[in-house]
Amino acid sequence: MRLPSTLGSTIAASAATFTAVVAVVIAVWDNVQTREHNRLSVLPYVVIQRTQQQEGEGGTATITMSNEGVGPAILQSVEIRVPTATGRDTVVSEWGAAAPYIQRMGLGIRGWMDVDSGIALGVQRSGVLLRAAAEGDSAMIRVQQLLDGLALRLRYASIYGQRHEATLGDW
Repeated sequence: MRLPSTLGSTIAASAATFTAVVAVVIAVWDNVQTREHNRLSVLPYVVIQRTQQQEGEGGTATITMSNEGVGPAILQSVEIRVPTATGRDTVVSEWGAAAPYIQRMGLGIRGWMDVDSGIALGVQRSGVLLRAAAEGDSAMIRVQQLLDGLALRLRYASIYGQRHEATLGDW
């Protein structure tokens, strides 16, 4: 049995159209998957850590941040929550504003790094956010009180603009 030529042409054209549509759908799906892979392949992961160290008759508290991810972290902002003498915490956005509270706890500040929006923290890079020290008999107690009472929230983004945050302490 032979099909009329118009019916055969219609079937061939329909098959070609169907194949083209499937190819376009596969190409779009592949593009979406590739973009997602690219985003994940440069995902930053910032970790905030606190350490204490005894030094002679005193002690040092250090708070560091490090990028353990596979892409740069674009730093955006930081919130620092410090305890006050009244028992109510105060939230500030830079270490200069937190310094008087830290000094009232009996610690001297040896250095800090404020987070400016747009600074990039490279892959496997770290930075010291705060270094404070105490001297005397109760130095390590004051260092521990600072580290226990201090909380941080660092906001950062990937190069694709995906927003993330790293925290230290309870928020």
